[in-house]
Amino acid sequence: MVELHGAHGYLITEFFSRHANKRTDAYGGSLYKRMKFGLEVIEAVRNQVGKDYPLGIRISGTDYDEKGITLDESIAFAKELANELQERGYEVYVAGDCVEIGTIYEAIHAGHLTGRQI
Repeated sequence: MVELHGAHGYLITEFFSRHANKRTDAYGGSLYKRMKFGLEVIEAVRNQVGKDYPLGIRISGTDYDEKGITLDESIAFAKELANELQERGYEVYVAGDCVEIGTIYEAIHAGHLTGRQI
């Protein structure tokens, strides 16, 4: 299995976090633009390893900063990632950080991430 580390200040998180990402191009600003880099990375890796190879991504649940990643944004990112890749016929595995895993787990059971693996 390949698991990409997109949490805890690693590069994917730097693009995703409003706190770190001050870009004004196609990779900064709106939530979708900030998700773009992570979506492109996991799709590029998926294309290299193939459809049947296990691939996952670890994301942060929150930055614990009002200007950073919120839990709602992380849920939106996980849903968008899962939807984009499942549309292409890929299975997806998304893991939240250990601090927020309970909250993300609760979000799944509330129907926000139905059918996703955490």
